[in-house]
Amino acid sequence: MPVDPRQSNIDETEALVPNPRIGRQFTVSQRVRVDAVARDGRLRFDGAARYVQDVAGDDSADSGLSLDVYWVARRTVIDIVRPVVFREVIDLTTFCSGIGRGWAERRISVRGDRGGRIEVATIWVALDRVSNSPRRVPAGFQDLYGESAQGRKVRPTLFHPDPPPEAVEQPWAFRAVDIDLLDHVNNAVYWVPLEERFSAAGRSPAMPSRGEAEYRQAIEPGDRVRVLTDDTAERRAHWFVDDEDRVEASVTWRPLPADVYSASGS
Repeated sequence: MPVDPRQSNIDETEALVPNPRIGRQFTVSQRVRVDAVARDGRLRFDGAARYVQDVAGDDSADSGLSLDVYWVARRTVIDIVRPVVFREVIDLTTFCSGIGRGWAERRISVRGDRGGRIEVATIWVALDRVSNSPRRVPAGFQDLYGESAQGRKVRPTLFHPDPPPEAVEQPWAFRAVDIDLLDHVNNAVYWVPLEERFSAAGRSPAMPSRGEAEYRQAIEPGDRVRVLTDDTAERRAHWFVDDEDRVEASVTWRPLPADVYSASGS
């Protein structure tokens, strides 16, 4: 399903928002570890999601803003421009690329010393730490992150359709270790069924490519969830659905045009 660029500034052929020339940017460096890569040595989608989640947390801790807020992922786009590989040293640079009433978009640009490149954008929604309900972004957020956002407004809109009737069930079970501090399945885990299917097919995903994850409802310990898949030669998709066939989350993947980032000047 095409994305409405008026709402997200992300469509099927556009690069993500480039790094700003002004405003706060936060960078950490690390070496890619063995537990984050596939058998072919490339950084997996779920591995990339964990790394960008970590740098987001590091930036939040470094910012000095109020700790009475939880941030939960609503929608994530991961563009693998050039694969990052095992033992590559990567710089992860994050900045705010858009702000809404109770949410914000965080961009992460990953560059490796062997030429790897990944671009990520995530809409994070602010939750009150006590009530666990949505709230406005914390005091001081606009002052600290507004300059890099440059007035860009974003919304936590979701775009993925429900699974089609021909979707196939993929055996799946969450583990206790998939549950995080907020007592729900961590956002990085939702990418794992995609990597399972790449592995079963015996080939790596085409590059460059884009993965998108959308989170409708949190999956908590004890929830009964099935995974439905609908794959073609040019696209892969899976949905996490409950016993009443309600979609809890979804992930899609597709190749990107080879020049999407070079053409954008990013």
